[in-house]
Amino acid sequence: MSLRHPHRIFSEAYVPGPPPWPAPALPSSSQTFTASSSLQWKESKDPNKRVARLLSHLQRDLRFVYKRKVAWPTEESISFNLSLSEYLTAILRPIADLFNQLHSPKVLKTPMKYVHLDFGESILGATFTAEDFKIRRLTAPIVICLPDSLFDSEGKISSRIEYALSKALEYKPSAPFIIVTNSKDITVFFLPVRNRQAEPLFERVSTTQTSLALRVISTACLNAALPSGYYINVPSPDMEVEDDLILPEGPPKFRQTHEAFRQSKYFTLKIHSVLSEGSERSISTVYRCEIASIDGYPVSSPPLCLKLFDDRFQLLKSLKEDDKLLHEWFDPVVIAEMYALNEAFAYDKLRPVQGTVVPWFYGTHQFTLPDGTVLYGLLMEYIEGRTLDSDFVKKLCPGRQINMIQSCHHVARVLDVADVSQRDWHCSGTTISNRARQTRPCHPE
Repeated sequence: MSLRHPHRIFSEAYVPGPPPWPAPALPSSSQTFTASSSLQWKESKDPNKRVARLLSHLQRDLRFVYKRKVAWPTEESISFNLSLSEYLTAILRPIADLFNQLHSPKVLKTPMKYVHLDFGESILGATFTAEDFKIRRLTAPIVICLPDSLFDSEGKISSRIEYALSKALEYKPSAPFIIVTNSKDITVFFLPVRNRQAEPLFERVSTTQTSLALRVISTACLNAALPSGYYINVPSPDMEVEDDLILPEGPPKFRQTHEAFRQSKYFTLKIHSVLSEGSERSISTVYRCEIASIDGYPVSSPPLCLKLFDDRFQLLKSLKEDDKLLHEWFDPVVIAEMYALNEAFAYDKLRPVQGTVVPWFYGTHQFTLPDGTVLYGLLMEYIEGRTLDSDFVKKLCPGRQINMIQSCHHVARVLDVADVSQRDWHCSGTTISNRARQTRPCHPE
């Protein structure tokens, strides 16, 4: 076993190939398999492959916990002397261990377990179980491993596969996914889902690393079968904005009105200028402003920075253009409240360094525009300075540019230690403060 970052356990792993299937007692051509299930499986024609979406969701969840490390088997733990049953266990059992290490404290009070299945006729299987699954009525996917081709010469599902699928559904009729492999090819079968998928479908998966792909796809299907955010403990942006989220500290000019601001029921802002406009790619608009009144009483405040999140800026394509189902059309829609609360969550984690590498933060609020529109927004200290791509910065002497680079390196290190991921680095998002001190002398050339 070794400790690895979750988002790298699949991309950086090598999995040895499987052992050969034992020779059957009878040639497969002389065997007849009768399926007890009457489902008529059809190959999915959706260009947006569902397996790809499941893998994307798994990748997203693992990236959220990239700072964690999990115990993961090394390549040497899979011996070439294993039987097929032991090999399948070695490939799939670590999946349960992954969720056992990354879950929220609210779930998996008892560990998730790997379950080996034997459906007879050289058909091996596997699934996962936990006490949570019984309480929450969850069903894990089933993995089936068998010899022979998955499809006949006409491209139809073989009778052996039909038989294996029916045996799997006899075992777990509510299984959402069944992953089938013959150690060379992989096909994922999707059971009908009310209001989403009317008929049973399957997707073939092309891969040159079948065993690794089987492990990854099985993990993605299990992740999709479980409630999001709990079995991989993804930090939730839907946190409650506490009263003490507004810091008791702040710049000297703001301390005079700060106590009244904290205890206020409402306040009004006076907008001075637009610093950054919203667009189809950015749903936030940034303003330079000041507090005009608190609870109806006029006050004086230093310049502040207001960041409003407005999801009305998003460009939504016509349903006719994309020809997607309605629920899929809304997949890319960004919810402004989630973005605002997620950023507030980041500022809360950076509380010890506010006023140094990040501005003082004065909380998340609901703002009512003059036309009555209500938006979420953040209020923070306004930093007077220049952006990284400004002519002023480009013309700095080497000594000051070195200071600037060191400061940027320090900021990146602080974010890393605080477990805050800045996912949209750009020059206009970094301000070189006019208050910055010069520590390295400039020498005339």
